Amino acid sequence: MKTPTTHLKNNYASGKVPRWLVVLISVIFGLLIVGGVIFIVVMNMTDSPKKVSDEFVNDVQSANTEAAYALTSEGFRGATSRDDLDAVIKRVSPALQGDEKVTARAVETTAGSSQKAIIVYTVDTSSGTKYIRVILEKNGDNWRVMNFRSSNSSLEAKIE
Repeated sequence: MKTPTTHLKNNYASGKVPRWLVVLISVIFGLLIVGGVIFIVVMNMTDSPKKVSDEFVNDVQSANTEAAYALTSEGFRGATSRDDLDAVIKRVSPALQGDEKVTARAVETTAGSSQKAIIVYTVDTSSGTKYIRVILEKNGDNWRVMNFRSSNSSLEAKIE
């Protein structure tokens, strides 16, 4: 008497990968690509305003009012004289001495208005951590400082 032989199909041994695994890997790969593209777009969109913002923060830290004022927008200059900015810079500059690093950045685009960028810095000073937020607007091809704020507490990358 013959004993029946059972043949089980083994997909792994034959080199076939289960369909659900292929779908799962494809979804994960797709999400990684989309996330990478979004990251690159945001970084490129905030690269130019970051350069202007970096210059402005360095000018504030070095108490170079002339150079800082040259980076401001028409709206800023309409509301703040050079002497007013000089008084602010003389007051905050000593407290902002230290190594700064960008901790947040964002770009806002609203229909019918100019594009805005927000760059937030953390400054490690001898008296503790300080924060600076610079808000910029794009006029034509140029980014200009629209507003800035320094604080002893954390600042968000949003326009208040």
